[in-house]
Amino acid sequence: MRLLAIDPGKMCGMALFVMQPSVEIEWRAWMQPWQLAMETSEAWISSGQLTEVVIENFVISRATLTKGKDAHWAMGGIGVVRYLCEKHDVTFNTQTPADAKGFVTNDKLLKLGWKTPGKDHPDDATRHLVLRLARLGAINPKRLLIES
Repeated sequence: MRLLAIDPGKMCGMALFVMQPSVEIEWRAWMQPWQLAMETSEAWISSGQLTEVVIENFVISRATLTKGKDAHWAMGGIGVVRYLCEKHDVTFNTQTPADAKGFVTNDKLLKLGWKTPGKDHPDDATRHLVLRLARLGAINPKRLLIES
């Protein structure tokens, strides 16, 4: 399983998860400007190595009119990635920011050892990654329980 998760925007969060039989699980997360993130997405999607791409959904609302001056970056990114996945027959999914942030808190990222220092974009991509892995049954949600 190779899963790419994207938090789209002017600065995009990216997270990659690779799990193969008899190979240690690989995870990494990083941040890239929009243009470079789209090029990275294209390279991964067209490589034939990805099982799936999950990206944060963007819903246009009244708030978009006043707060969404950079909304076109996210919407454009979603469109580009959707097109690339369709073109290369890679499964494409979206998830809401609320679902990802509600399910995968900073404490849970720390517990997994998947918290990235610095800006939130890589962590937001990782939240979508972890939520999708849980939904697919590839990660046990009980592993995310925080013991007090």
